[in-house]
Amino acid sequence: VAAILIAIAIPSYQSTIVSSRLTTAANEFVAALGMARLEAIRRNRPTQICAASNNGVDALGVACGTSAGAINRTESDGVTITNLRSSPNIPVGITLSSVSALRYNGQGLARKIADTSPTYTGRFIDFSSGQNHRCIYVPTGSAISTCSYTASSAGCPTSEPSNCQY
Repeated sequence: VAAILIAIAIPSYQSTIVSSRLTTAANEFVAALGMARLEAIRRNRPTQICAASNNGVDALGVACGTSAGAINRTESDGVTITNLRSSPNIPVGITLSSVSALRYNGQGLARKIADTSPTYTGRFIDFSSGQNHRCIYVPTGSAISTCSYTASSAGCPTSEPSNCQY
């Protein structure tokens, strides 16, 4: 009897651990997005949340290097870069993909690096462990939404699904 109960409980427990790790990783990046936005508004200075690549070729982008989730701000002299936050630690077994480098302006609106659109709308990051995904979206340039997604091959959709939570 005990063996049957253990055989039933272990897969459920493992699923709970994976879900918790995905949520932890997503929460770290939601906090980073909020911090980058608030710093940009407070200082009225460009503030960037970095991706692992494609961060831009100016001083702010170059300072990012490959530090996904790090936050950098340009100081009032327009040259000095201040690192506000290092890359968050990602739990074991979690993979990052589709990370977008976003730069917030003094009004708190994000835009994707090298994009001419005034604000960014779309997927910010996809966290995965097997078929389980946590997706973070920036739907209006400043709001942040998250959702869970299960997919056998593809990750989080590029556009925000209607079931995401703000």
